[in-house]
Amino acid sequence: MVKLPSGISISIVLRRRFSTVPPADYAGNRKNLIPIPHRSIPEARGQDLDFVNVAHSHIIHSDWGKLELSPPAHFTPFRITHVLLKIQRDHVLSLEFFNWVKTHSPDSLTVETHSIILHILTKNRKFKSAESILKDGLVIRSSAHSGYCRKGLLSSAMKLRTSMGKNGMEPNVVTFNTLINGFAKEGKLQEASRVFSEMKLSNVVPNIVTFNTLINGFSQLGNSEMNDMLYQEMVRAGIKPDILTYNAMISGLCREGKTKKAAYLVKELDKERLVPNSSTFSALITGQCARDNPDRAFQLYRSMVRSGCHPNQQTFDTLIAGFCKIKDFDGAGKVLLEMFDRCLTPTLDIVMDIYNGLQQCGMDRLAMKLWNEMEARKCRDKIERVT
Repeated sequence: MVKLPSGISISIVLRRRFSTVPPADYAGNRKNLIPIPHRSIPEARGQDLDFVNVAHSHIIHSDWGKLELSPPAHFTPFRITHVLLKIQRDHVLSLEFFNWVKTHSPDSLTVETHSIILHILTKNRKFKSAESILKDGLVIRSSAHSGYCRKGLLSSAMKLRTSMGKNGMEPNVVTFNTLINGFAKEGKLQEASRVFSEMKLSNVVPNIVTFNTLINGFSQLGNSEMNDMLYQEMVRAGIKPDILTYNAMISGLCREGKTKKAAYLVKELDKERLVPNSSTFSALITGQCARDNPDRAFQLYRSMVRSGCHPNQQTFDTLIAGFCKIKDFDGAGKVLLEMFDRCLTPTLDIVMDIYNGLQQCGMDRLAMKLWNEMEARKCRDKIERVT
């Protein structure tokens, strides 16, 4: 929401922005009033005019059921605007129609339709209703931002963000966080950083979600230096890092092979009274396997289990790949047995890689033991079904 100076209520803002009724401080100075929002809207013609007239007839006779028979595509923002203008003298009916559209065809509501209903309500001094709609308008745009970003339509999200500013609807922390998250997910950290800078210039205070999103994004790219800068800025701003912050930083360091620095951050968790979770251990395991140190990674796996954390399929796949990389098929076999104990089913490719590797290393006995173990645990049928 837009921050208002002390002593000024949202009702006063609504009066000044949307109403043609002059407040006390405008008495005798009517020439300074903001123009009525619909003065520049073109007239409805042809099919648009026909629709407006039919809809108007249904509304004034309370035939909402007949209105529902019209396909949603017929409710364009232009037509909604003209229906509102046609019934504007009855503010109760206008609000009822606006709410009906919000329920049945929300995509038809735009900044312009919001401006019209706000004008109608404030003209009739219905400031509480107007305030509610103004808040909904901000929520609608935040939701639209989120929808665009989820679909990867970041250019549309940025255009919407710009239109908000032009129409007096200042973006809030949710708006900026949504955009930053959208860019970060696509690996566009330069654009995400630009939005972050714009956020601060707009005097919108970043929160822990903002910083965690950026830190996680830069971790995916293996840019620990940028993460250090963000971490320091976060602390200076008085925002306390949480386990998600540390996990993202640890993951980034492990991706770069900086396992010693990652281990130092793990020690920091104790100082901050934070408990490592499955993601913490998985990041450390990945880091050790990347350094061709699967034995140390397996020790971390043991610590992970003792801590009550639950490894997932990806954790086991990483460990097996780490052992196979250095031709330690004995170690890979042990990991495979751990998988069976946890009722996780590997793919046939993984099993055959380990089995063939054991045979190539002359460990026929161990290979048969593994195969028999699978037989005893009735895992072979499961593996074949998965494959």
